[in-house]
Amino acid sequence: MDLSTLRRQWSALTPELKRQCFPSRSFFKATNEDNLAAYYYNEKTGKWDKIGGKVDKKTKQVSCQVSHLSKYALMEDIAPPAEVKTSFPDLPANHWAREAIEFMAGKGIIKGYENGTCRPDNPVTRAEFTTFLVRALNLQDVKGAATSFTDVKPGDWCYQMISSACHHNLIKGYSTEKFAPDDQVTREQVAAMILRALAFKGVTVESLNESKIAEILGPFNDQQKIYAWAKAGMAGAIRQNIMKGYPDGSIKPQNAATCAQSAAMLKKIL
Repeated sequence: MDLSTLRRQWSALTPELKRQCFPSRSFFKATNEDNLAAYYYNEKTGKWDKIGGKVDKKTKQVSCQVSHLSKYALMEDIAPPAEVKTSFPDLPANHWAREAIEFMAGKGIIKGYENGTCRPDNPVTRAEFTTFLVRALNLQDVKGAATSFTDVKPGDWCYQMISSACHHNLIKGYSTEKFAPDDQVTREQVAAMILRALAFKGVTVESLNESKIAEILGPFNDQQKIYAWAKAGMAGAIRQNIMKGYPDGSIKPQNAATCAQSAAMLKKIL
């Protein structure tokens, strides 16, 4: 199917050489009649080519001229949702992550604060990053999803996001009862969550043994600061070119991830 527009297929037809195709009346209850058109499957290109046709709203019929035997379908052209280009007054034109932040804002993943700012170089919290992650993966609210965390309660602004992330095994707490939503999220925590997100998306991530992990992390002059539990995630994120080090040769695993860094890393998994 072509992919400048999204096409919702309402009926599959393989008609004889004749003029009219008659879709079920039920299709008209669920679609925009003005966007209906007949298509045939082009075996050479592997795409659906538009024939067109005339929609009669009174008789609920679509008529079109068919000149050859083929696979036919009645489809609706649906324009893809418009992306809103969003910027922020505190995002400098020359900021290194401006493109990533505006892209993520246009997708509704990063929405900024009530005063309209995004605070690109400020640390984000564990709750905020979890929210970015859930929006980036377009996860729907899971009915009945809950957490065992006593510091994340129904009614909290982040409760549904954290519950959804827990349900999909994207996040872990400091314990079964403590998530610490207001703590700053560290770079090594971000790496771990992003690797889980890749697995959730079905992306094949190379399994790294201890020697390979040591090889990947070895060049960084502060790699000894990476907690043991986080080494595989950090190595995987670096291997996938999602996380990069600093000019001074460090990786800063315990540093808080900023809004800009979060946007840049999450953009790479979309």
